[in-house]
Amino acid sequence: MGRDPGFEQRGPLSRALGALERVGNRLPEPVTLFVLLALLVVIASALAARAGIQVLHPKDGTPSLVESGANFLKGMGFGEPVLMVGLVLVTAFLNLFTSSASARWATMAPVFVPLFVLLGFTPEGTQLIYRIGDSSTNIITPLTPYMRFILAYVKRYDPAAGMGTVIAMMIPYSVAFLASWTLLLLAWDALRSPIGPGVLMHRR
Repeated sequence: MGRDPGFEQRGPLSRALGALERVGNRLPEPVTLFVLLALLVVIASALAARAGIQVLHPKDGTPSLVESGANFLKGMGFGEPVLMVGLVLVTAFLNLFTSSASARWATMAPVFVPLFVLLGFTPEGTQLIYRIGDSSTNIITPLTPYMRFILAYVKRYDPAAGMGTVIAMMIPYSVAFLASWTLLLLAWDALRSPIGPGVLMHRR
């Protein structure tokens, strides 16, 4: 699969993907990226703790993220579709910086499941929303443990390919999955159809 010399002259989208490919090919190995991001999280957490940044429970003043978050979102007046799309996008974004689906769910579930329960969603509905965002960007995260295997296969057809090549090729598919599955989610919710045997998106 050779590159077309005129690829970058075909339009703004092609030029943007070409630029993304060049930048992505200069990224370090996935393991190095993971270590750097983990170090960044540690530094950011330390700085936030030193600055005294925390969320307090509105009643007793104890630190609480879930109830404060739920009250904030209720106060903003966000409707159910906005909340669902928001969680899909947050999950899709965080997916780019984590390599393990189980670790990501273990990190997000203690916050978002009770948060969305307070907002009127069932735990099953919250996981359904999460799965849409999670699955849509799996194919473009540079930290996926399968990137080396994908690159080894792609290099059989394009020896000059790198991580950026794979990401640039997969972004249109990722965006299409994210958009179509989110629209399906909103349509399914609008019909108030069950998402499993006796399970609805929202609490009765």
